[in-house]
Amino acid sequence: MQSSSRGWSFLRDHHHYLDSIIFECIDSNALDNNDISSSFPSAKDFDNTENYMDALHTYGNCIAPNRQLHSQNHNPTCFKYSKEGTRQYRFFPRPTVEKPFINELGIVHLRRENEWVNPYNPYISAAIGSNHDLSFLATKAKALSLLYYIIRR
Repeated sequence: MQSSSRGWSFLRDHHHYLDSIIFECIDSNALDNNDISSSFPSAKDFDNTENYMDALHTYGNCIAPNRQLHSQNHNPTCFKYSKEGTRQYRFFPRPTVEKPFINELGIVHLRRENEWVNPYNPYISAAIGSNHDLSFLATKAKALSLLYYIIRR
């Protein structure tokens, strides 16, 4: 990792950007009011873009508790097997992260309050109304690994 202040400044900016678009926490207000039976907000019902975006964000967060939490009742695809034949959880639960940080290798760790939540974006949740899993592919190796995981099924 670059030790220059410019390199770390870029990482901090990058970290803040990722933290603004990828959520690994369920909004406590959404847990109290997770009724997604209300209709999708329409832009024509708002005076300005800011109010519409706020309503869209709120609607997306109301979807998250119903769509973004991984079930604690695992099915066979949730496990991987070692060469010794032992069964291990593949992805969940994930460790919680109280405060976002960048480690000594330059890897960004976003805040995660719930070990069962899929990383998501409230605007994408509002648009598609279903589960999605966001992942930042910072390296060629990570991108190729994910591609292999997707196509081998």
